[in-house]
Formats: sequence, C-alpha cells, structure tokens
Amino acid sequence: MRRVMLVVAVLALAVSGCTTVRVNPLYHELSYQLTPALDTEMSVDKTIAVVPFDDGRMYDDANIATSDSVLLNWLPLVPYTVGHDTHPEVTHNTSEGGCSNSIKVAGTLADAMPKLLADYLHRARRFSKAVYVEAAEVKGPHHYDYVLRGTLVESKLETTRYSYCLGPAALVPYLLGLPTTRYSASLTVEWQLYDMSGKPVGNKRTSSVETPVVHYAGLYYGTLSNHKNAPFGLYIEAARTVNEKIATGVCELVAE
Repeated sequence: MRRVMLVVAVLALAVSGCTTVRVNPLYHELSYQLTPALDTEMSVDKTIAVVPFDDGRMYDDANIATSDSVLLNWLPLVPYTVGHDTHPEVTHNTSEGGCSNSIKVAGTLADAMPKLLADYLHRARRFSKAVYVEAAEVKGPHHYDYVLRGTLVESKLETTRYSYCLGPAALVPYLLGLPTTRYSASLTVEWQLYDMSGKPVGNKRTSSVETPVVHYAGLYYGTLSNHKNAPFGLYIEAARTVNEKIATGVCELVAE
C-alpha cells in the first residue's frame, strides 16, 4: 500500500511539474536585438513619445471556422490543410526547457508593438529621448517634440499542414526529411506622427512585412525561430521588420 501511495505521489509531482505556468508580458517575449548596428546618421536632437496602438484587427470568425480541420490530414488523397489565425498571441504561447517551464504571454500585439518601437528608438539613439507613455499623458499640453500614434491593422498566421495525399502514411515522408508544417506570419501597422501642438506631420503611413516570415517544421527543420518555438518566434522577426520601417519613416519626416 505504501509503495502504491509513493508511486501516486511521484506521478502527481511529475504532472504538477508539467503544469507550471509563468506569465510574461508579450513585449518581453518579442524583444529582439538591434539589427543592423546603430545608425547615428539618422539621429535627431528631439524627443518622441509612442502611445498605445489601437487594435484595428477583426476576428475573422468565418475564415477560422472554414479553415481545414487537422483531422482531414488523416484522409488519403488530401495533400494538405490550411488554417488561419488573426490573433496569434491569443492561441500561441511559448515554452522554455520543456513542459515544466510553460510561458503564457500577457497582453496583445497592439500593446507590445509601441513598447518595442519606443525601446528601439531609444536604444538606436534615433532621438535624444524616446519613451512609451499612455495616451492620456499627451492629450493636452506636453513637452515632447513628437508623438507617434498607430493602429495594428493586421496580424495573420497561416499554417499549412502537409500530408502528401498519404493520410496516416505521411509519417514516411516525414522520416525522409520532408516538412510537416509551413508557418507564414504577416504584420501591418498604420501610423501617424504628430508635432508638439498636435498637428499631423506628413501623411498617414503604413508599414508592413512585405514578404511573410516563413518557417518550416519537420524532423530536420527544427522547432525554433528567433530562439522561440515556432510559430510564436516568427513574430519577433515580423515586429522587428515593421518597427524598423516605422523608425526610418519617422526620421525621414522629422528631417524634412
């Protein structure tokens, strides 16, 4: 009896270890290194505040509902199935060191993108001061030379699951090295720069990932993208690309 209780206790401990969840802000999970190296030629002796982005994404319920079910991959003569996700941060978490260190992200891309952008502008020294502030702090008079506002227009993750018309036998091409899944991530932000008086500087612009960030999954492809589990890691590259384009566009407007 004692032996049985000991086994049950060990199993319970193992299960509880696998259910440990750590909550981490999304912008921390999406943090990235500066690439390329610091570019001081585009720096200006001005201050800028980046406020929270509006979330203009639509829940594509119809698209998600009609996305091919993964169960179809078990049917012969089905080459692949496709799934779409308009809010990847809601359904995709990450992990470190296996199931014992599961990480649940807190916040949305609309929250994370402006924080990452302000951090990028600060670390790249594009402005003498670049900070993330709440929108209420810059509604009235403020001491920042510029304020950047934006709208997250789209974040889309497309997942293609290959079965090669083989149904359950798709394990064979998998063992031979063919990919089982293709992840494709895209991101679009619309933004506007304002001066100290609240007047728009230039026209409203859109920055996006021109070519979706792609990662293949399979026996020989690995599971990591930007040091995070795919598909979550794809949005590190997407966020970096979009924010670098926004930063370049902002500096161009200020220099005009």
